[in-house]
Amino acid sequence: MRLVSYAGGNFVTSDVVADALLDYAAALGNAHHAAAIVVPAVGLGQIRLLVGPASQLLSVPVQDTRNEPDGAEFTADIEARIAQMRGWES
Repeated sequence: MRLVSYAGGNFVTSDVVADALLDYAAALGNAHHAAAIVVPAVGLGQIRLLVGPASQLLSVPVQDTRNEPDGAEFTADIEARIAQMRGWES
């Protein structure tokens, strides 16, 4: 699992969710856009984040025995959003 730090706070999520979140933040930054998204987080259920060009995210591995959130739906949504942004570049 990963501890993600953002805007002075942090939360724990799965590796795939953290990776997708950072990929999306980078894509948004490259496109000069921002978006509010809902992210699955351990112990919190879901949280809302605003990510965009000024987002400063840090993801580090952590040992956590709590149940890891299923990131399949989140990751699929993020991949679709990134693909859509790539279409904007054409």
